[in-house]
Formats: sequence, structure tokens, C-alpha cells
Amino acid sequence: MLKGFIKNVSYLVIIQISNTLLPLIIMPYLARIITPEQYGDIEFTRIFCYYFSIVILFGFDFTATRDISIHRDDKDQVNDIISQTTYAKIILFIICSITFFIIIFSVPSFNSIYCLLITTYLINIGYAFYPLWFFQGTENLKLVTTLSFLIRFFIIVITMVLIRKEEDYWIFNFLQGISLILISITCYLLLKYKYGFKFTKYNLKKVKTVLKDGMPLFLSIILVTVMTSLFFLFLKLNSDANEMAKFSTSNKIIATIQSLLLLPFTQAFFPIITKQADENLSLFKRNIKIVALALLIITFLTGLIIFFFGDIIIMLIFGEKYLLGFESLKILAFLPMFASLTNVFAYQGLLSLKKDKLFLAIHIVYAIFSVLISLYLIKNYNAYLASIIRLVIEILLFLTAMIFYFKSTGNKQAVRV
Repeated sequence: MLKGFIKNVSYLVIIQISNTLLPLIIMPYLARIITPEQYGDIEFTRIFCYYFSIVILFGFDFTATRDISIHRDDKDQVNDIISQTTYAKIILFIICSITFFIIIFSVPSFNSIYCLLITTYLINIGYAFYPLWFFQGTENLKLVTTLSFLIRFFIIVITMVLIRKEEDYWIFNFLQGISLILISITCYLLLKYKYGFKFTKYNLKKVKTVLKDGMPLFLSIILVTVMTSLFFLFLKLNSDANEMAKFSTSNKIIATIQSLLLLPFTQAFFPIITKQADENLSLFKRNIKIVALALLIITFLTGLIIFFFGDIIIMLIFGEKYLLGFESLKILAFLPMFASLTNVFAYQGLLSLKKDKLFLAIHIVYAIFSVLISLYLIKNYNAYLASIIRLVIEILLFLTAMIFYFKSTGNKQAVRV
């Protein structure tokens, strides 16, 4: 089991490298062509469009992965899971697209960047048809990982060829969307010709079931996103482009680190720890503690590096003119540590114990708190303040999740029969 877990984590790390690190590698080149204000717009539109991505993904990376894993030996059932999940995502994509265009043509502050918004939104076509959950559920990640990496690398090369002047800055987000569309097409070709997948008929009842099963996790994920990216919206609406650039620079580095550390771990560990929570609670609790300690050490050391050498990191990735984001980065240096511990006790812990309602309630409380504290401080809102608020909320979220996790496991039987 450990060997398979390590192998899957390795493949998922490569996928995250292609998703986050490869685009970051091009930043030294991009940062010397575009202005900090344009980079702020790139990050804002990416975050804005990601809200719609969350709706389209709808937590299927967890629920569909679990269903595929359970029924992997039943080809007809697997075909039906893939089909109905894809139909559900298409419906969500249509709803999101209508909403997206209504918003961007109704909000005056979006007038200057609506072309960038539209090209950035293309990535959601890719998300609508991206069946990574199938390959996770069947633990067949090697081929899709290789193809994804090659496509991303090719797109990075094309980006460097096409972006030559400031006015070309929109091409970066556009090509990121194109890369995911190409990866999604490749995945479905693999499903058809390697795994013999065939679409089953659309079934409204089954699609409703798919959406119902994913609803608790979806609501939790969207609340997490509200807490972590609401700051961009407040900065966009209540401060200048300089403050947006400061926060965008530090957030990009922190988000990349979290993606490389957390996502592969979460996607590979969740199916294992969920099974242990149901079969052997003692083993479950022991592994939660081991993983929490390991992540604490890794992310603490990472935080020290960011805190003391963040200016060098910014210089290497973005260039000298982006050093204005260093103070914000120092504040967020230990955010990955608290986010990792939150993941262990909330996602791996509470969700594995089927405490979905408690998990959702915690995130509702802190999402509301995020909005209220930001509104209270709106007159003085800047990158420095946004970074402090984000860190404090993550610390409180971690402490709350840990307390409820230990309360939930304190009096339970060690082994379930």
C-alpha cells in the first residue's frame, strides 16, 4: 500500500509541477515584458474565473474518484459514472458561462479587462471535460501524467514565442486554457482507445444523484476559496494596481508551494485514510498524527526559507520591480504550514470520519468572518493588511479543525467490525 501511495503521490506531484511550476518558470521572462499592474490583472482574472471552475469541478475530484475506485472492476458501472459525471459538469459549465458573461458586461470596473477575462475563462472548457478523477480512482496515472507534462511544456515554449510586448500579456492566460483543453481531449482519447470507455445515455435522476453526493464537499470548497481569494476582490475594488501587484506576487509563490505540497498528498492520501477511518480507527488516528508531524516539519522549514530568502525568490522568479511584494510574502511565509495542518485535521480527518456537516459549518463561520473583517477594515485595505488577515484566519481555521477532530475521535472504538 505504501509503495502504491508513494507512486501515486509522485505522479500527482508531476501533474502539479506541470500545472503550477512550469507556468511559474516562465515568470522571469514574462515579468520583464509586462508591467506589475498587468500581472495583477492576470492574477485577478485567474482567481475570478477560478470561482466558476470550482462550480464546474463540484468536488468530483473526491466523490467521483471514490466511486471509480469502488467500482473499478465493473466496466459498465465505470462507464456510467464517467458519463453521468461528465453530463453534470457540462450542465454546470453552461450555467456558469451564462452567469459569467452577465457579470463581466454588467460590472463597470471589468470594462477595461473584459477581453482578458474571456480568454482566461477558456480554461473552464478544459475543467468541464477533465476526467483526472478516473485515473486517480483506477490508480493509472503514469500515462496521463506524462502526456499532461509534455503538453504543458509545449505550451510554455509557445508562450515565450508569442509574448513579445506588453500588449501580448493576455496570451499567457489564454494558452493556459488551451493547454487544459488539449489535456482533456487527450484524456478522453485514452479513455476510449485504451480503456474501452463508451458514453451511456443521459439520465436525469443519476445526474441529480451525482450533484447531490457532491454538494457538501462543493459548498465547503467554495467557502475555502472565498476565504483565500476574497482578498483579490477587495484589493481590486478598493485599492490601486500597485497593491494588487504586491499581493499577487506573494500569493503566487505561496499558492505554488501549497499546490506542490498539498494537492498530491490530499488526492493520494484521502482514499487510503477514508478506508482506515471505517475499518481501523486506531491505525487511522496514528497515521493522522504521523502525517501531521511530517507536514509540520516540512512546511516549517519551507516557511523559514521563504521568510529569510523571499526577496531572492522574488528576484529569481519575477525580477527586481516585483520586490515590492516582499513584505507581504514574509507575512504569508508560514501560511502553507497552517494550511497543511488544516488539511490534515479537516479534509483528511473530519471528512474521513463523515463529519461533513461539521466540516461545512466551520468553513461557513470563517467565510463570514473573512467578509466581515475585510469590510470593517475596507478604508485602509492594502496588500499588507490582506496578508495579515489571511494568515490569522488560516491559523484560527487550523485550531478549530484540530479541536473538533480530537473531540470526534476521543471516545470512538479503535476497530470497527
